[in-house]
Amino acid sequence: MAARPVPVGAKRLLLLGGGHANCQVILQLSHDEATRLANTNTNTTSPTSHVELVLLSDTEDAYYSGMIPACVGGAYSEAECRVHLPTLCRQHGWEFVCGRIVGLCARDRRVSYIIIPNTAASAEASASSFDVHTIDYTCASLDVGSKTRSIDNTNSVPESPRIVHTRPIALLNSKIEACIANLRAEAAAATAPVQPEPVRLVVVGCGAAGIELCFSLKSRMERELQREVAATLLEANATLMPGKGWMLRRAVASEARRRNVAIRLDARVVRVDDSHLHLAATAAAAA
Repeated sequence: MAARPVPVGAKRLLLLGGGHANCQVILQLSHDEATRLANTNTNTTSPTSHVELVLLSDTEDAYYSGMIPACVGGAYSEAECRVHLPTLCRQHGWEFVCGRIVGLCARDRRVSYIIIPNTAASAEASASSFDVHTIDYTCASLDVGSKTRSIDNTNSVPESPRIVHTRPIALLNSKIEACIANLRAEAAAATAPVQPEPVRLVVVGCGAAGIELCFSLKSRMERELQREVAATLLEANATLMPGKGWMLRRAVASEARRRNVAIRLDARVVRVDDSHLHLAATAAAAA
């Protein structure tokens, strides 16, 4: 295990994860400004002579999730949605460390992490396969993103060419491309000279991201497959976009009707397999 304590007389600001908030910290906090702030309102007569600014992230590329639905729809390229974190850090006087967090001790102000190859194949690698390092901090900021939640908090949702998780977000567009390619191959292999049935697209979750993703993906699939796409949005709650204002909800519902996207409320998914989403008995339709 390689340990990295905070040097005597110094302070270390450690950003955990290259999410939107931490990227803004890097953009707005230079090394000189951090040193000035570290010596402001201090009770000690010995000023801090050295401040270390460190970003620890498990990937070198951060994606701006707000642009991803439009990227999926073809309005943006992946490069336009991506921030190269080592370059961002270098330009603003920060140190970049590529590693996956495996432990955090708030009492000791210490983070444990493993250094992993920055490849998609290593994203699911076992932590036991790598040496564990530690880095101490004076202050830390956590912005590590999210992952797909399991349905029952015990069993993970299966993933297949027909079931796409939106996380990790860096892999979403490539997964969707594979899904569309699979549908195209299935259609090409069909021998019956009949009109193909519509592609059934279901997006679980009627938050802003889910709605944008559904609209964009439906348009892309219709354009690339040259087939009708019957799209449905599922929401476990009784209202569309819970917590948002009624005018926004009404506008979204109107746009969904215009795009021929069905919305089902009180539709809690209880099980997923390769061809069906199984809902709780209370599921109801809504326009």
